[in-house]
Amino acid sequence: MNIRPLSYALSLVLCLTAAVSAQIPLAELLDNTRNTITMEQVAGEFYDSGYLTELVQGRGSCDGNGDEYFRCDDMSYYAVAYKISLASGNNIVINSGVYNYDSYLYVYRKNGEIYELVASNDDESNYSYNSRIDLIGVQAGNYYIVVTTLESEMDDYYNLGVRLPLPLPISFTELLTSKAKPITKAGLPFVDTENMVNLVAGEGDCYDYEYFRCSGDNYFAAAYKITLAKDDKIVINSSKKSGDPYLMIYKKDGNAYTLIATQDYYDYDPRFYFHAEVAGEYYIVLTDYDPEKGGSYSLGVRIYAPMNIAELLDSTTYAISLAHSYFDASGEIGMFGWVAGDGTFGSTGENYYAVAYKATLPKGTYIEINVSKPDGDSYLYLYRKNGNSYTLIDEDDDGCAESSCLNYTANEAGDYYIVITDFYPNEQGYYYLDIQMDIPTINIATLLNGTTQTITYSKNLAFVKGGKLVDLVASDYGIFGYGGNYYATAYKITLAVGNHIEISSSKERDSYLYVYRKDGNEYDLVDENDDFGGSLNSRLSIIASVAGDYYIVVTDNNPGVGGSYELKVWNTAEEPAPVIAKSVPSASFQAWTQNGTLHLNGLTVGKAWKVYSATGSIVSQGVANGPSASVHLNAKGVYFVRSEKQTVRVVNK
Repeated sequence: MNIRPLSYALSLVLCLTAAVSAQIPLAELLDNTRNTITMEQVAGEFYDSGYLTELVQGRGSCDGNGDEYFRCDDMSYYAVAYKISLASGNNIVINSGVYNYDSYLYVYRKNGEIYELVASNDDESNYSYNSRIDLIGVQAGNYYIVVTTLESEMDDYYNLGVRLPLPLPISFTELLTSKAKPITKAGLPFVDTENMVNLVAGEGDCYDYEYFRCSGDNYFAAAYKITLAKDDKIVINSSKKSGDPYLMIYKKDGNAYTLIATQDYYDYDPRFYFHAEVAGEYYIVLTDYDPEKGGSYSLGVRIYAPMNIAELLDSTTYAISLAHSYFDASGEIGMFGWVAGDGTFGSTGENYYAVAYKATLPKGTYIEINVSKPDGDSYLYLYRKNGNSYTLIDEDDDGCAESSCLNYTANEAGDYYIVITDFYPNEQGYYYLDIQMDIPTINIATLLNGTTQTITYSKNLAFVKGGKLVDLVASDYGIFGYGGNYYATAYKITLAVGNHIEISSSKERDSYLYVYRKDGNEYDLVDENDDFGGSLNSRLSIIASVAGDYYIVVTDNNPGVGGSYELKVWNTAEEPAPVIAKSVPSASFQAWTQNGTLHLNGLTVGKAWKVYSATGSIVSQGVANGPSASVHLNAKGVYFVRSEKQTVRVVNK
C-alpha cells in the first residue's frame, strides 16, 4: 500500500480554498458583524485570530487620489469586521496581519446610517506587511475595524490585536525602587494577577551580557521585592495570557542591583526554583521576551520543600526523544528536583536532589541507559506509569564500573521515567545521560489502514476529541514527516462530493496536521499544515470534490515528541468548544466571581488550572502556588474552571 504526494492528490480530489461566496457590500458586513471588543478587553491587550470568510465588494479608485473607501472598484476582498464603542478622548492602537498575504486595515465610524472612513493602513513600516492604525483622541461613537488583504479574493488566516497606547518608558532602577510590590515570607504562599502597566527601557546587550533585556527596546514588566535569609528556598510560578514570559531575579548590593538568574519560558515550564545563597533583598521581575508585549499575567511565590517521587515524575518537563535510535543529554542536578526518600526511592528520612526524564515507549522497545556523575556517585531508577501511580521497574548504582546502567525491554506501551540522582543525600552536581534504543515503528500507510477512530459527517458536525499520541510512525519525505520518527494518531471520515469540513489540532507543543484520501489501495496526501494565525496550532479547510474515505492525522512538527492533543472537526458557523467535562460538584474545589474577578479555592499546590470561555477558548491558566488564586475576567458571561479533572461553571455578571 503506497502514499502518493500532494501534487498528485491536488489534481484529483480537492479544491482546498473556501468556495467562492456571493459578494456583499461593506455596509452589510458592518451591520451584521457579531464580533465585539470592549475597552476592558483592550486594557488587557485584546487579541483574536480566525479566517477571512466574507467576500466584500471593493469601493474605491485605488489611483492614489485619496478617494479610496474600501479597496478597489470592480474587485472583491475577503474581510472580517469588529465593533468597538469608544468614549470621547479614548486612544487605541490596532494591529493586524494576514498569514500568507499583505494585510490591509480600515476603521470606520457610524454616523447615523452612514459608515464614515476614519483611517486606513496597508503596511506599518517599510519592512513589514502587517498593518497598524493609532486612533488618538477620538469622538464618542461606535467604530468598526475591518481586516482584509491588499490582494483581491485572497481568503486566509488573520490576526488582530487592539491595545492601549504605550506609556512613556521608565528606567529599570525606577521600576525596582518605586514600582516593586513587597512580599513577605510570612505572607507566603503569595499570588498576584494583574496587567503589566510599567514600560521599562532595556539596559543590556542581548548577545553578550544581559542586565535587563536589550538596550534600545522597551519592555513591559512587573517587579516584586522579598527579603530572604541565607539558604532560603522559594518556588516562583508565573504565566502570561499571551506572549513569552521571561523571569529575572536581582539582588540589591548597596545602591546597585546584581542580576542573579534568568529563565525564559521556551521550555514551557512556569516554575522557577531559587536558592538564596546569601541573605539580602531580592527582586523578582517578570517581563516578556519580546519588546512592548504587555497583557495580563499571574505570579505566585511559595516556600520550597521536598517533594515525593510521584510529584517529581508528574512535574518533569524533560522528554526523551524517540526521533532516532539514540538520545543523550547532560546537565546539573539542582534545586528543581528535591525529593524525600521513602525507602523505595532513597532512604526514608533523607532528601535527594534528582532529575527525571520521560519516555513514551511503544511496546517492544529495547532501551540501554547509562548515567555518570564525574564529581559524585550516580544512581539510576526506572519507573513505569500505571494510571495515576508509578511502578519501580529497576534501579542501579555502579552496574557499569563507575557509572549506573540498566537494560530493559518495554513489555507494554506507555510512559516510562528515568530518574538520575546521587547515592548520597543532598548531593548535586553534573551528570551525563546516554541512551541507545531499538524502536519498533510503523509506516504511515499502516497507521491509516489500522485506525479504528472514526468521525461521522453530518449537517451540523461539531466533533471534538482529545487523547495522547502513542503510535510511532517512521517519516517518508514528502509524504509524512521530515526525517526521524513521529508520534501520531489517525481518524477516518467519509465525505460526499461537496462536503466541507474545518479541521484544527492543538498540542502542548507544536501541532501538525495531515489529510489523506483513500484511492483503492493507495492513500493520496491531500494537504498539510503546521501553524496558523500566529499560533503553534494547525488548521485545514477541506472541500471534497471526490467522494470517499478521508484520513486526518495529528502529529507534532518535531520528531520524537508525543504528548496530549486535541482535534476539532466541524462545519458549523462557529468552532466547537474544547473538551470540557460535565461540571462536578466538589466540596474542596470551588470557583465564584465577584466584581469582575474570578476566585478559585481548594487548589492543590503544583497542579494546573485553566479557565475557559463559553466558546472554549482558554482565558487564563496557571499552576497553583497555594490553595487559592484569582483571575481578572475581561468580559461578562459563562466560564468553565477546570483543575484535576473537576470542572465548575461560573457566571461573570
